[in-house]
Amino acid sequence: MTSAKITSSEKSKNSGGDNKFQTLAWILVQSLCHGIIFAIVFSIIWYSFVDYELFSFHPTCFSIGYFLFITEGFLIFLPNSVVTRNLKRQTIVKIHIALQTLGFAFIVSGFVIIIVHKFNKGYSHFVTPHSITGLVAVILTALSTLGGITTRLKVPNLARIKLGHNFIGLLAYGVAIAAMCMGVWAELREVIKEEWCIVIIVLTCVVAAVALANALFSFIRRVKNL
Repeated sequence: MTSAKITSSEKSKNSGGDNKFQTLAWILVQSLCHGIIFAIVFSIIWYSFVDYELFSFHPTCFSIGYFLFITEGFLIFLPNSVVTRNLKRQTIVKIHIALQTLGFAFIVSGFVIIIVHKFNKGYSHFVTPHSITGLVAVILTALSTLGGITTRLKVPNLARIKLGHNFIGLLAYGVAIAAMCMGVWAELREVIKEEWCIVIIVLTCVVAAVALANALFSFIRRVKNL
């Protein structure tokens, strides 16, 4: 009997230790992600203004919109979030909405800027893989934003609308990250070494994968609960 109690106690201690290790690991991963986000966004802005022109604001707005605000909007839902771990779910949702709104504002600004820039220069629109992918990302982001607004209203089939909002949001973010990586490869190679472009692209994809993982699991749970 005593042996059984000791065994049970040891298992409980081991489980507690594992949970602490997992929590610490999550905090470390998230902290690294936050640091990488700010470092990459700062780098893109810095090198975008090496040769200042209207175009400089395009990568600036898009990197801030997608990789800063939209990514952070995903990361705040991670387990044991270093930013929102002590906040209520409703408060986290409000922060998410604020981040997505700010992100969308920067995305629209970046989109308008590149249209005006190409029009002024007489360049063709949406002819490169980067520009086409970026256009698709903006369209999907607009649809996801409309879906997000709809979820705040009292409408029929709300669960399905939320599911559609989540799916389009995940798709929009994935396409946007692809467009961002193409933009880094196409534009930053002119001012920094290719090796550093590869580092930025790899780190961008790693952070995006962390941000998408929890959102994808949440989406799958919603599908199962329908």
